Amino acid sequence: MSSPFAQAIQVITRALGPLPKYQFTPGNDDTPKETGLLQDLQHLGVEDYKTLKDVLDATVSGEEDDNELLQERIVTLLAKLPPNSREGKQATDAFVNTLWNSLEHPPAQILARDACYRTANGSYNNLEAPAMGAANTRYTRTTPAKVFQGPNLPDPGLIYDSIMARDRASFREHPNKISSVLFYLATIITHDIFQTMFNRFHNYVVTQLAGINENGRFTKPVATSEGGNWEVWEKYDNDLFQTGRLITCGLYVNIILKDYVRTILNVNRSGTTWGLDPRTQEKKNIFNSSPAPEATGNQVSVEFNLIYRWHSALSTRDEKWVTDDFRKILDGADPAKASVDEMSEISLV
Repeated sequence: MSSPFAQAIQVITRALGPLPKYQFTPGNDDTPKETGLLQDLQHLGVEDYKTLKDVLDATVSGEEDDNELLQERIVTLLAKLPPNSREGKQATDAFVNTLWNSLEHPPAQILARDACYRTANGSYNNLEAPAMGAANTRYTRTTPAKVFQGPNLPDPGLIYDSIMARDRASFREHPNKISSVLFYLATIITHDIFQTMFNRFHNYVVTQLAGINENGRFTKPVATSEGGNWEVWEKYDNDLFQTGRLITCGLYVNIILKDYVRTILNVNRSGTTWGLDPRTQEKKNIFNSSPAPEATGNQVSVEFNLIYRWHSALSTRDEKWVTDDFRKILDGADPAKASVDEMSEISLV
């Protein structure tokens, strides 16, 4: 036990010192010390140094062979670094910037009052190019066409049989043992989730925003008997709706980047906390000489639209279920030999 004199000195020292940041000493300090390059190198293996060499070669030549899976190897390397790695943060920012630069973007704009919220059909993300990324407009191209494309479209059946169809002998399980439920999540997101769960969550968020009314941002307009302030009410409703929409989209982005994309990038079972963060504040560094700009909008690529359908990711168990269900509807006939008219009738069942 310390002496009364020592205890008194401790009390005086604490009284004269600065106010503590926390009431109690936290076990998870939010300001961890960054690791240096030498500490980072201890986490890398021989294959990671080959990845670094390939990155340098691709940077110098300006060309990258997708068959070498360089981006996937970069993710594997970054996931091995400590979570508070300085070089790891810079390299991740550069990786995000590379993904950003792979898409077309309209020029930057000055935020206007009438364009502070995204429209429902995706138009006016940029005032100088209002149709960029809007519904019913063309997709962008990540990879420019290198051969002449004739006016006659190829047979859809030929495309499916060449790219999507598979036989049992060629089926391969995913090396990371990814469940087929992962790919069904994509279907739920694109077709159903915004009509059910996210709509309900959006309504909950709007209710909370209106009730809390932080800093008077969502003060309800004063009702008048003449009803002449309908423009004020329209702005009030729109601000609540659009702000709730932004919060809901933020939840959606976190689900996709922190769970869905991590699984696709094969880091979900690696024990690492690495992930893509679109809110990162990029700075110029040795890895990233030109940080991605903000407020420019973006556009979905046709390549992404095609690959995101995940038809070839159907599991064997689900393939059997679909085949058996079709066979039942066709009174025992083989679905593979059914006519176009018969399959059309099935789609209406």
